[in-house]
Amino acid sequence: LEESREELGGGSSDMSISLTRVGRTTLVRPAALAALGLPRARRLHEAIPAAAEAATPLIGAGLAQFLSVSPPLAAQVLFLSPMQAIRQFRAEGTTGSVSSLPYAAMAANGVAWTAYGALGSDTTIMLANIPPALLGTYYCSVFYKYRADGAVALPYFAGAAGFSAAVVAAAI
Repeated sequence: LEESREELGGGSSDMSISLTRVGRTTLVRPAALAALGLPRARRLHEAIPAAAEAATPLIGAGLAQFLSVSPPLAAQVLFLSPMQAIRQFRAEGTTGSVSSLPYAAMAANGVAWTAYGALGSDTTIMLANIPPALLGTYYCSVFYKYRADGAVALPYFAGAAGFSAAVVAAAI
C-alpha cells in the first residue's frame, strides 16, 4: 500500500491537522498527537486509549484513572436531573408547557452511544450510556401519560424511536 502525508493549517500550530492516506483510507490526526508519536487510529475509540496512555506519564497514573472514571459518573447525575420534573408532572397531573424533546433526545442518545460502545467493545462507553437509554425511555413514558392538551410529543418520540431502531439495526 502506498502512504502519503500532508499537513494542513500551517504545520507549526497546535491546531494543524496531519492527514495520512493509506490506499483509499484517510487517517486524520491533530499534529499535537502526531508529535507525541501516537499510533494512527481509524476510529475515535481507538485513538482515545492511545492518547490517555501517552498522557499518563505527564499527569500521573492516579489522575489518569480518576479522569477515566469521573466523567461517566458525573454524567449519571445529569441523566437523573429530570427526576424533579417527573415528580412534578405526577403531582400536578400535567406536563404544562414543558417540551418533550429533551426526554426523547436523551433516550435516542443513550441508545446510540450504547450501540457505539458495544461495537467498539468499549464497556466504559457502553455501560455509561445504558442509564440514559433506560431513563430517557422512562421519562418519555411519564411525559406521554401526563402530557398537556396540545403538547407535541408523538413526533419527537417517534423520531427518537426511529433513530434508535436505525442505529441498532446498523449495529447488528
